[in-house]
Order: sequence, then C-alpha cells, then structure tokens
Amino acid sequence: AEYGTHLGMIRWWPGYRYFSKYLSEKDVPFELTPKGLKKYELRRASCYGCLVTCRDVYKIPDGKYKDEVGVALEYETIFCCGTNCGVADPTAVMVMGNLADKYGMCTIPLGNVIAYVKELYSRKIISPKDTDGLSLDWEAVDDQIELVHRMALREGKFASLLAEGMYAVGKRYGEKAMDYCYHVKGTCRGPSDYPVGVFTLAHATSTRGADHLRGRSWAFGENDPEIFPKLREKGYIPEDPVLALVLSENACTLADSIGRCKGSVNNWAAAVPLVHKYPLWNGVAKLLTALTGVEFKPQDIVDAVERIYNIERAFLIKQGIKRKDDRLVLRPNLKGTKEAEEELRKHDELLSKYYQVRGWDWNTAAPTRSKLESLGLGWAANELEKGIPYPDWDGPPYWSLEKYPSGGTRA
Repeated sequence: AEYGTHLGMIRWWPGYRYFSKYLSEKDVPFELTPKGLKKYELRRASCYGCLVTCRDVYKIPDGKYKDEVGVALEYETIFCCGTNCGVADPTAVMVMGNLADKYGMCTIPLGNVIAYVKELYSRKIISPKDTDGLSLDWEAVDDQIELVHRMALREGKFASLLAEGMYAVGKRYGEKAMDYCYHVKGTCRGPSDYPVGVFTLAHATSTRGADHLRGRSWAFGENDPEIFPKLREKGYIPEDPVLALVLSENACTLADSIGRCKGSVNNWAAAVPLVHKYPLWNGVAKLLTALTGVEFKPQDIVDAVERIYNIERAFLIKQGIKRKDDRLVLRPNLKGTKEAEEELRKHDELLSKYYQVRGWDWNTAAPTRSKLESLGLGWAANELEKGIPYPDWDGPPYWSLEKYPSGGTRA
C-alpha cells in the first residue's frame, strides 16, 4: 500500500476545528495529504505476517523530538489530533502521535476531547482561568502538545478532567457544554451531517459507542468496490439498511473474534476470510475447521457472533443503557427545528426495526429472554432480570479527580 490510511485525508472528509465543517480534498492542507506526508517517510511496514504495507515509518524533521522515528501515523491521528484541533503542522501531529504511542493513549478520543475543549473555549463556555495556564486557541500548537503530556500523567485538575473523556468534561461545564458533546455512549464520531440511514444507525447501536469499526463501512460498502456489489447482487447482503447493518455488525464481531484486520481497508475480504470464494460464512467455517480439527458450519459462526453481540448488549443494559442512549447526534443549531424533528423520527423508526431484527425489546432496548435462550444464554436473561429497572447510564463511574495517581516521567 503506497499511502495506507493517509488516503483518508483526501477521501474520507476529515473534520476541521471540532467538526465545524468536513474538509474536501482541496481543503486539506497539502502538508497533511498523502503526498505531503511522503517526504517524512523512511519506508513502509506491515503487521506481523501481513503482505499489505499499510503502515508508514517516519522521522520527525525538527524541534525537540528531531530525528525521532515513529510508526503508523494513521488517518485518525492526522484528523483527530490535526485538522479537527485546528493543527496543520505535520511535525506537531507526528509528535502527538508518538507521544500517544509512548503513553498508551488512543489518538481518537485524545484528539476529540482536545478539539472539544477548544470549541468550548472559543465559545467562552470554558475560560482561561479553567485551563491551568494553557491556551486553547486553535493555533496554540505547543500548548496542545503540553496538554497531551499533562493528560497522560494527570498533571493539574484541568488535564486530569480531560483524561476522563469528553462526556465527563461536558457534565462538568453544564448544559451548554453538553450541547456540543457529539457523543454516543461517551464516544465521539462527530455530528450526523449525512442522511439518517446505515451510517447514523451504526454509530447509534454500536456496543462501544459511536464507532465506525462495528458495522458501518461493511454495511454500506464505501471502501469495497469489488466484492460488496457482487455479494449484494447475489443476495448475500440485503439492500435494507437495518438488515445490512445487523449482518455487517456480525462480520465485524467475527473479525474481532478471530484476529482479522479490518481498520486499514474496511471491506468484506478483510473481515471475513474467503468470502469472495465461499460466501458468506462458508469460507471462515472451512478455515476454522481445518485450523482446529473441530467441525464448524456456517450457522455455528452466526450463532457465535450473535452470542457475543448480545452479551455485549446485556452488559450495557446492566450499566444503565436505554433506548435513548442509541442516539442520533445532531448539531445544536438544529435543536427544536422541524428538520431535527424529522431526522429524529426517521432514526426512531430505524431503531425500532433494528431492535425487532435483533430480537430486543422495543422499550427497554434489552435482548429479550427468548432471544437469549435461543442462543443458549438463559443464564444472562436471569442475570438481567435481577436488576430491572437499572439506573440510567450517566457516564463511567469515576473516582474523584484527587484520588487518581498523578505525575511520572515525561515521554
């Protein structure tokens, strides 16, 4: 792969300044395009045993971290820590990507929470007195890098709060702040600027919160111009968005279970082995049979991934997740408008159908006893029923900020 996921910067409409808009190819700063980033590349690399060299190995050209080498500066890092935070300097993005690797931080929520507080700062919902001396101006690149260090080591109250995630930040700063908290179950993929359908429903129903790797791309086929159309033409993938999403969520669950890569290419060939030759689950059943010596049939694959997804959902229900948490994320300016009302109505209809297909209760959003028992999970139904109704979810259960360990050696 010549560019890997850098191609996303010119194909996948990265956000700009906390999703104030999405950038077309011509709007992306050249230094952050695939061609612009090539000059920092030393070579291409791949994960162990993989023939696709989708990862770049790069060298930081100047500054405090000059000549430091990093691996796999992915699209999400460039977008979330770069353009969405108002940062166009490739060196700064590389530095933050490396720091995240050293500290063990995911660059998606890292960049999103920084972009979020920059937005709140620009709207005067957060003031300079809140930030422990750091500037949250969009152009303040050095302060953003400093904030990464402070978040990782929980240095200061502000950085420690950000380390809790954007939902905790929104709760701390009140209703106006929550209006701009574009989350589903605490995870952010931005506001829903595309029509209600597979993309919005996938983000709403994902068991990990808004997440493009739990079904969206496979259901839509956005990055799969070869196999996806053939599978749909032959009837393996339905055109109905709800049925297609449930099928693709199962494919993603399978990929997670057997250790398949899905993030770099987002297609059925990557997620489901031999799908091009033995659709839809026949190929993976053959491979697992050969690998383990235990006979797998296609229905065994379906039952296994259904058990996984329903157990994940049951866990969420115990944490207080309700139907309202499978939400459509809208921009604040749409609040109370006819447009928002219509979008929410469409989403609600899709959500009801999704629950029906999944075998979940329309009101509680929980897997029904009959669904769980059909999968051999009667014990989970017993466990769920013990605590109904569960208190509403309101974010992860945090300690007080003072209780967290803080400090340490800086990367």
